Amino acid sequence: MLIYIVCAVFLGFELKVAIGLWKRNHRRDAVVLACITAVIVCYFVPVIGEFLPTTESLNTWIYKPVSEYVRAVLNISSEDHYT
Repeated sequence: MLIYIVCAVFLGFELKVAIGLWKRNHRRDAVVLACITAVIVCYFVPVIGEFLPTTESLNTWIYKPVSEYVRAVLNISSEDHYT
């Protein structure tokens, strides 16, 4: 329950800063700040955070095809034969 209060305070502060930036014609900065804040808040809310990618899943998604390609080209088996 406390995390929702923290998120609400964080969003309120961000909204105040974004409006200030918007009024000073720093619209790009206001939009970037809003996007970054949205991502941060989404990771803090447990229900939404479960569906977002983690660092580990992003690394797997990016590097697994490369690893499989290199293993296929070099004819390396992924099974361990240390017995």
